[in-house]
Amino acid sequence: MRIVILAIVALGFSAIANGQSTWGAETRGPVVLSWSAGADGPLFVLDEKPKSKDGLIYDGGEFSLRLADALTYDREMDSFSLWLGQRSGEQLVMLKRNAGSYRGKLPARGDLGLNDFGKLKLLWLSTGERFLFTEINSVWHCVTIENARGRKLYIDYDREGAISRVREGERIVEPVYENKRLVSVRQTWPGVSGKFLTVSVLR
Repeated sequence: MRIVILAIVALGFSAIANGQSTWGAETRGPVVLSWSAGADGPLFVLDEKPKSKDGLIYDGGEFSLRLADALTYDREMDSFSLWLGQRSGEQLVMLKRNAGSYRGKLPARGDLGLNDFGKLKLLWLSTGERFLFTEINSVWHCVTIENARGRKLYIDYDREGAISRVREGERIVEPVYENKRLVSVRQTWPGVSGKFLTVSVLR
């Protein structure tokens, strides 16, 4: 099997040679990569109008979720919360217990709820998206995203709770960290002429 290597800086789609940009305009600020709507090609693509501030995200149209963001629980209020990106900026969304279940509202998207399965928490939207969270080092991390059409994205973590791999079928994303900060991602995916590889620099 042939491996075709493509090196890309995500913000300018600039080719990289010996660490230097060889073509393409330079751009500033953190890069946001969204889960691709396509069934082939790279798993994550540049989001030119992101609703979340940086990193890898799921964009549901009216909102987005950074894969690295955690679901939190407030014992005193008996409520769950998480940050979601919207066109107006990032917003903290709360789900409060009501008649034995946790419910909330997401502007322009309808109802959302949370099913508590002990070590697993299933966050769902009335529009069909599902987000499964599990506890790693006392933090609730998203391990599976299912969109309204049934496509699933799987997220793996290391022992410290950092994302180690994101996958959908044979398409794989592997984050690269420096001093515990995400600085780039390597993506591989199958193609007609072999396996492709890109490196997207996020900062």
